[in-house]
Amino acid sequence: MVQRWLLGANATERSSRWATRRRWGQWRWSGGHRNMLSDSGYRFGAFELFVRRQLLMHAGTPVRVGSRAIAILTALVAAAGDIVTKQELIAAAWPTTFVDDSNLKVNVASLRRALEVIDPGQDYIATVPGRGYRFIAPVRRISTGTVGLPAKIRLIGRVDESRDVQERLTRNSVVTVSGTGGIGKTALATNVAHAVAAQFPDGVMFVDLAQISDPQLIPAALALALGLAAGGSEPLAGIVHALEGQRRLLLIDNCEHLLPAAASVIDRLSASLECLRILATSREPLRIRGECVYRLDPLKTDPRSSPTLSEAMAYPAVELFATRVCDQTGNELQDADAPSVAEICRRLDGIPLAIELAATQIGATTPARLLEMLPGRFEVLAYGCRKTPARQQTLQATLDWGYRLLSDGEAVFVRALSVFAGAFDLEGAVALSPSGTLPKTAADILSSLAAKSFIETDWQDCGVTYRLLATTRAYLAERLRFNGEDKEARHSHAAFMCAFLERGIDPSAVVAIQERRRKFERCLNDVRSALAWTLGSGEDVALGVRLAFASLPLWRDLSLMDECRDILGRALAQLDAMPLPDQRLSARPQLGLAIAGGWASEDDRSHRRALESALQAAQKTDPDPLSQVLSCAA
Repeated sequence: MVQRWLLGANATERSSRWATRRRWGQWRWSGGHRNMLSDSGYRFGAFELFVRRQLLMHAGTPVRVGSRAIAILTALVAAAGDIVTKQELIAAAWPTTFVDDSNLKVNVASLRRALEVIDPGQDYIATVPGRGYRFIAPVRRISTGTVGLPAKIRLIGRVDESRDVQERLTRNSVVTVSGTGGIGKTALATNVAHAVAAQFPDGVMFVDLAQISDPQLIPAALALALGLAAGGSEPLAGIVHALEGQRRLLLIDNCEHLLPAAASVIDRLSASLECLRILATSREPLRIRGECVYRLDPLKTDPRSSPTLSEAMAYPAVELFATRVCDQTGNELQDADAPSVAEICRRLDGIPLAIELAATQIGATTPARLLEMLPGRFEVLAYGCRKTPARQQTLQATLDWGYRLLSDGEAVFVRALSVFAGAFDLEGAVALSPSGTLPKTAADILSSLAAKSFIETDWQDCGVTYRLLATTRAYLAERLRFNGEDKEARHSHAAFMCAFLERGIDPSAVVAIQERRRKFERCLNDVRSALAWTLGSGEDVALGVRLAFASLPLWRDLSLMDECRDILGRALAQLDAMPLPDQRLSARPQLGLAIAGGWASEDDRSHRRALESALQAAQKTDPDPLSQVLSCAA
């Protein structure tokens, strides 16, 4: 093919092609190609082209075109309205191989047919005789903007802190907002990210590490948020390469439980990427080079014993309490309430989470009565270690106090929810609730828990989802273990995740790939948690094997092939370690490994032989999953 490409041209033409190849290569690796990838993609007509994912969509459904055609389309769309020469298109689609012009002609024709079949009334690609092609339809970029960033909220008493963090971001590659749990680190960092978003043309990206328990999964979480494939022996190197030259802000939340691994990853990113800025939140500093630590203090409280309401409202802790009371009840505090509210805020050490939990009780009780309840509650329920920081003990006492205000039914219900690693919906909450709980009852309890700030409510296109704050989840998980309910809740959680995934791989279900990917992203860490419990602890190997097999489409769609093979290997090892190995169950991970091997294999014949062998073995011992497997193998 190299000879045909060279011998089919005269000396001048060969020289021109070599020069084009060099120019294209320089553009690709000097940042032009990555700048094109800095946005999510392009929209033209009813089509959307997602460059990083090499995916062309029409009305939410993927369009089947080859990788060469995608590369050609990307080059044309990126230069919409301008002529892209044949040599430039060949260099884009075959960057390391020399091919004849006829190969380009075939792929352009295939691309035209794919577009015309779906949208016959619109011309997209025009031929410029003797020169190349031009994309003639209107094109609009789809900017990444603030991907995954939580909504901006009104911060009370943090104007100076917000300004200080923004100023530090201009001078430091890494800024860590540090402080105790419940102090408002995430809220401050989120608002700062929104405030400076315009300064980062390549976007702001939010990565929450609270849902991850394995430090080795940090690169995968970053890659997933960035829309990159996570794999290979050095996934972090691929992330560094993809971000090179980009002016982007990464907000990495909840680092403390993954130190020092999180610190090592952030250190590598900041050292390798000059234009990158990282804003992190952690209960303790990362202790890496170039880090600027911003210690977030509690909200200021009124030290006076008998202030008026206007005097007390000058202090942000009281302002926060009064604002949340007004938001919840629609009523404003009175002068008579001011001394009690000021004292409550002092007792809670000005910690925003504790103050918000306290404010939810107004309406059911008065500030004066609430103040009376605090001393006894803290003395009885404060069982934190005396060696831990005072503020940490206070937050523990506040959570204990708020927890004891729940009804018995609410307490049982919310303890089980602590098993969820991420967001969950009503169906998931019902699955983990006590037997016989009706959806209507579960919905009422969720609403009550949300009103008491034990859970957060998120409204999305897919409906209402719920989540627990990291500190609240940890507190409730401890209560779950204390009451001996951990095993039952984790089994219910794993069974729910397994049923969810088994429904998801029904070949008769028509689900757009983007919608399915979003669902998988939301449940990824819950699947990992369920697999860790069933297989890692050996509590329910049979359920773990079912879950590992049912999760095949998840790993495929999220490009987590290495993790997929590791999970299936662990499932097979658990089965082999059993005194009497279950051949019926063993067929599933064996078949899964054969399928997963094909996703990364370059030897199609070898993969086919392995897959046929595994299918034959499964057909003899476990025919149930075969209809589902065929859709995964496609």
